[in-house]
Amino acid sequence: MDGQASAEQQQAIIQQLQEQVQAKALQELMTQMTDQCFNRCAKTSSGDRINSSEQGCLAMCMDRYMDTMGLVNKAMVAKANR
Repeated sequence: MDGQASAEQQQAIIQQLQEQVQAKALQELMTQMTDQCFNRCAKTSSGDRINSSEQGCLAMCMDRYMDTMGLVNKAMVAKANR
């Protein structure tokens, strides 16, 4: 095996690890968002159903959470590129 194949294999491993880290970060983000929004919005639910008001609250909360995380991400990328 020559040095080029080894470098390509290393790059493939690095890319796979980066994808795994990104997937884990997304999973953690979704867990945090779900926990926070559910705790904020689903206060009156009984059993395994939420009412329409709670559904609207959850949708708004999740939208705001995603928008905020997008802004934070853009700021971090901009700062890293300076």
